[in-house]
Amino acid sequence: MNLYIYYRVTDTAAARPVIQQLMQDIVDRAGLKGRLLSKCDDMATWMEIYEGIDNRHAFIQLMAELEAKRRVHTFLLPGSQRHQEWFDTF
Repeated sequence: MNLYIYYRVTDTAAARPVIQQLMQDIVDRAGLKGRLLSKCDDMATWMEIYEGIDNRHAFIQLMAELEAKRRVHTFLLPGSQRHQEWFDTF
């Protein structure tokens, strides 16, 4: 399965090292290297992509733990959230 997480940040310079550390935590804990993208016409809209997830439930728990640890919510645009979309191959 593949996970796509998109969200808007308030301060890209402050948020980037925090998100990069979260992504490194995922590499260390789950062995999955994600990608971080920004929207072409809106640099404050970001997307994380994680591909090849074997255990969706465990990954959701890990992501929630790491988001809290890194206080990711403090970098989100007020009133917004990190939207998760899951996709799988046919």
